[in-house]
Amino acid sequence: MNENIRVIALDLDGTALNSQKHLTLRTKEAILAAVRKQIRVIVATGRTFSSLAPEILAMPEIACAITSNGAVVNRISDGKVLLHNYPDPETVTEIARLIRDEKVDTEVCTGGQAYIGQEYYSRVLDGKTNRDVHYVKTTRHPVPDIYQFLMEHREVIENINLNFTTPEEKALWRERFLKYPGVTPTSSFLFNVELGGAATSKAHALQELLNEWQVTSRQVMAFGDSENDLDLIQMAGIGVAMANGSETVKHAADLIAESNDEDGVAKIIEQLIRDS
Repeated sequence: MNENIRVIALDLDGTALNSQKHLTLRTKEAILAAVRKQIRVIVATGRTFSSLAPEILAMPEIACAITSNGAVVNRISDGKVLLHNYPDPETVTEIARLIRDEKVDTEVCTGGQAYIGQEYYSRVLDGKTNRDVHYVKTTRHPVPDIYQFLMEHREVIENINLNFTTPEEKALWRERFLKYPGVTPTSSFLFNVELGGAATSKAHALQELLNEWQVTSRQVMAFGDSENDLDLIQMAGIGVAMANGSETVKHAADLIAESNDEDGVAKIIEQLIRDS
């Protein structure tokens, strides 16, 4: 294994966090061991800063967090925004009108927080959608009119998360969004499309950090499981896909880790440290 790794980038859901959305003791200890070896560890997630797992926020050893799929880079210790990359406001306006007219279930991320329309929120809590009820209840703030909210905050949108009932419906909508040059569609689970800025991605945000740190992408080990991790996996010197990840991500990876419920991330980091 490459002994010159200077940065480790970790996706959270389905990767560093187990199925109960927790960072296990073994994974935490592996992160701390890497930091002691002068390896910077960062988080790269689709979550907003306020939605980060408590175990992550309690670890100042983690250098920073790439949040909202690369729209923002936050310092862990106080949440300060170090970098941001928002969608074009005019494009956001066009999309807001489209999804309002077609009544697409929508969540909006801005200011490190995630918001959801009240009507959709109620359906989630009633178990009438494919969304994780606990996750939505603990990370989303309901607002009366999510489309109006999106318009009012169009200058500072981190992410627009659109949720569908089938993978086929998701695929059709993803194709529709490809015609908008001011946004980048991606996805973090089976039924959603997430819209960021034209150049927004975890990989783009990481490259900005690497430039600042004078580190090359060959010196990065990146972990992920979903479509929104693909660019990150491809850019890294060692791209690691989770056994529970999508086939596309696994095909692009250099290594396959055991699943997120088998401390797959910890085991690969431990091996890296042993080899170095």
